Amino acid sequence: MLPEELRNRAVKPAGQTHAGSPFKYDSKQLFIFIPLILLFVLCANIFFALRLMLVNLEIKSLNKRWTLTLPERNELAEFKSQDLLVSSDSKDLERLLRERVTWADKLNTISLLLPPGIWLESVYLAGKDFKLIGKAVSLNRTEVSMVRSLIDGLKENKRFIKDFTLFELNAIEKSLLNNRDTVDFGISGKVR
Repeated sequence: MLPEELRNRAVKPAGQTHAGSPFKYDSKQLFIFIPLILLFVLCANIFFALRLMLVNLEIKSLNKRWTLTLPERNELAEFKSQDLLVSSDSKDLERLLRERVTWADKLNTISLLLPPGIWLESVYLAGKDFKLIGKAVSLNRTEVSMVRSLIDGLKENKRFIKDFTLFELNAIEKSLLNNRDTVDFGISGKVR
């Protein structure tokens, strides 16, 4: 009673299949396919067994070569350890060079900043103690300010002061030199 387009299509009974269906095999075809599948599985097993034996032989060969290279590996390990010792020595040397105080630069800076009327009598360095001993003379009687300007100039020079933890005027005393008033001074410092 339904229109043609709404009706269910005719359904075949459950036991019937199409004549061209790929799932329909007769016994002759099964006798051909089953031995072929078994032959394929057998060939695959033989192939994988041979491959496994070849891999085992290759592993044994590589193990032999590995044991034969043991002396060379020991030599290489010894060389690397010696190289590490040398490189640690070179790192220590580089660190010492960075921490080294270049006294030529320090003395050059002192001489460049030394105002007229001040001269040094001695430069003393023992361990980490540093001392400058000198004299100052001035016609205007500004010896103390000249010494103070020398110390301030040295403290402001970053290249000079970077190696000192302490740098200060230690002692100052008036004295006479050839009937002139002079100032004897001492500057002390601690080297890093």
